[in-house]
Amino acid sequence: MQPSPIGESRPCRSFAGEAGLAAALALTALSIFTLLGLFLALNATMEVRLTDNFEARVQAAYAARAGLRHAGELLSGVEFDDLLRGPDGTWDNSPAYTALARSYGFRNPIDWITARRLDIMNPLDILQGQSDDGLVNTGRYEVKNGTVLIPSIGIPLTAPDPYSAGGLTFARYFVKVSDNNGEAPEVAMDSADNPFLDGDGTIIVRSLGISPRIRETAGAAAQINAVAVYEARFKRHRTFDLQSALLVQGNEVVPSGSEMFSGNSFLISAGDDNFGLAVVDTAPGDGISPLQQIVSRLLPEQRPNIRGMERIPSVGDVTSSIQTDSDRALLLDAAYLGDFICCRLPRFADHVLPGNQKWTSEAIPDLGSYDLTKQPGDPSQTPKITMVSGDLEIQGSASGAGILVIGGRWTGAGSLSFTGLILAMGAGEVDIRRLTLNLTGALYVVNLAEKSVGFGTPKLSIGPAVRVLLNKEAVRMSLRLIPPKQTSFREITTTTDPPE
Repeated sequence: MQPSPIGESRPCRSFAGEAGLAAALALTALSIFTLLGLFLALNATMEVRLTDNFEARVQAAYAARAGLRHAGELLSGVEFDDLLRGPDGTWDNSPAYTALARSYGFRNPIDWITARRLDIMNPLDILQGQSDDGLVNTGRYEVKNGTVLIPSIGIPLTAPDPYSAGGLTFARYFVKVSDNNGEAPEVAMDSADNPFLDGDGTIIVRSLGISPRIRETAGAAAQINAVAVYEARFKRHRTFDLQSALLVQGNEVVPSGSEMFSGNSFLISAGDDNFGLAVVDTAPGDGISPLQQIVSRLLPEQRPNIRGMERIPSVGDVTSSIQTDSDRALLLDAAYLGDFICCRLPRFADHVLPGNQKWTSEAIPDLGSYDLTKQPGDPSQTPKITMVSGDLEIQGSASGAGILVIGGRWTGAGSLSFTGLILAMGAGEVDIRRLTLNLTGALYVVNLAEKSVGFGTPKLSIGPAVRVLLNKEAVRMSLRLIPPKQTSFREITTTTDPPE
């Protein structure tokens, strides 16, 4: 092996270069992991925001739905006009406010911007001084405002707070009632299209729910709440708006006792606009006329005792007019009537009395009371719905108001003073020849003996101490006791408000 020449350099490893390369690699890795950590942190933050916002949105939606259900439960027994006008019973009649009240935005309990920035714990600071129009209330009476049932500051929903002795408010809902103004049925009944006057028995209820979310600022507006809005329509039941003092329904009518009309002192009266006694023929064209059957059983001296429309006797067939009325046409649907008394009525009736009943002076249920000289919102007005599933025999002295439904045979030798509707639905047999009856409202007799498949033959016998006087206010009072029917439901968003 030859030695290297003197002065010749030999190749060697550069430790400085390797250190620099390692440092560069370390910095690169550190940068990558820093960016990855930053991404993970941002992603985690985004996940937290998404989760929180989703939870807040769900809570707001359920709060809004709870508001609709709450309002729906409170609509029974109240005047729709009282809801539209608020607890003070008045409204701003200026053209500008009337035009605003006809707009879709007026349906919202509070506007969207306010809802997003509202302090859920103390909403009064922002909402103070709002109009009371559309608040759910009991209605003004005399000089006193009605009681607000869902206040303008909403209803808070709370849960136990693990960090304090009190509750934690996690959502709040606000509710407002408005008219379906501008729609054909409403305008037909309210030609002025007054947004504070209900014409067709339909109102719109909007419920707005809010729930706190992670704060965001878009421009100058802060958003601290998730917002959800739902809308539903409620329609008043008009099926039993009888429009006559006594309405008998069937393909024929026979006496319950020996005769259909006894004595010459009974009175069935409906005023100048309606028949005193009306019939609905459930089988027209069969050659049997229930109208003629009733008229033929009236003695000449008895005919003036059935009054209305300046006719003697005031007896008429209203089958065609009922058929053309979408609400009252349900009287011709035996399945509907059967479902009403068997399934729906027991859910909201004040009294459901099973089996046969005999009311003596010592055993008469509280049938309610109603004074037609007082306003509907007066606290002393307590009409009730009473259902007797079997026969009813009245031997004592009874009084009441509201709706009395009799599923079986109705007899008695006592007395009954009643304001509202008496519905003899089921057996459709009324034998009140010995009963003293003073009914201010209306009486309906129908036989559902075919178990909701068809109609049977009603039986009717009226005695000399029977007075049935049609009173439209008493009928309306009775209809208000039946919970309104919800006819629609939808979610409202900023893109559908106003709708097309």
